[in-house]
Parts: sequence; structure tokens; C-alpha cells
Amino acid sequence: MGPEIRLAWPNGSQSGWDFDFFGAGVGPVVGMNFNLPGTVSFVVKAGYQFMNYEGQAESATSSSWDLDIKERLIYLNVGILFRSLGDTF
Repeated sequence: MGPEIRLAWPNGSQSGWDFDFFGAGVGPVVGMNFNLPGTVSFVVKAGYQFMNYEGQAESATSSSWDLDIKERLIYLNVGILFRSLGDTF
């Protein structure tokens, strides 16, 4: 349990628009690892993020926009973690 910091750099093109953004966010997260036999753990993590993106988008027709986007995310991550031999935690 604790805070999580997220950084993002979305850039690319879609539907005639080129975009380039930088994003940063922070929020609370809670997670658990479930150790399975051997060196494998099952991981579950849930959180809530406050994200802010700054950047610009340009179209092929020379239109340009400076954008400030605010976003809130709720997420659930699941995964598999492989531990080192002899790890007991």
C-alpha cells in the first residue's frame, strides 16, 4: 500500500493528426503478492491515478493546438513475478 508515480510520453499520428505529449500522475495504490510453490508469485495491484498531460497536436492542414488534458484512472493489474532462488519473501 502506498503512493504511485506514473510518467507517460504518448506521441504518434492518427487520422491526419501528429501529436506529442508528456504526462505525469500520482495516486494511491494497494497490491498483494501470492507466493506459489517454487519461484513464482501471482501479483494483484489496484490504484487510482490523477494524470495531467501537456503537449501539442498538429494536422496536415497546418492547424496546431496546445493541449492541457486532465485525466483520472482507476485500474487493476494482474501479473506473474519470478523470484530468485532462495527468496522466502
